[in-house]
Amino acid sequence: MQTSLEVPLIQDVKGRYVLRGTKLPLELILNAYKRGLSAERIASQYSGIEIRDIYAVLAYYHDNRKELDEYLTEQNRISKQYSVEIEKNTAVMYEKIQTRLKQ
Repeated sequence: MQTSLEVPLIQDVKGRYVLRGTKLPLELILNAYKRGLSAERIASQYSGIEIRDIYAVLAYYHDNRKELDEYLTEQNRISKQYSVEIEKNTAVMYEKIQTRLKQ
């Protein structure tokens, strides 16, 4: 018996892929999987996530590895860029607070 899996991914308003019915981005699932977490472990980390959905996403990943690795690389780059900006802004705010406290 052959069945086809429906891939439970949709694009959000920013163009990122998320697990349907959630705000869980695809890159979170794939990064966890690449760190060696099992589908069961990934599903257990988020309430309301079905194990079958994680397996469907992972099957889709294996069938489309090249495209999804490129997507993952880009999303990780964007995430890193946001982290750098947040750190920079936090340092600036910290300096402003320190200056005010010294006055």
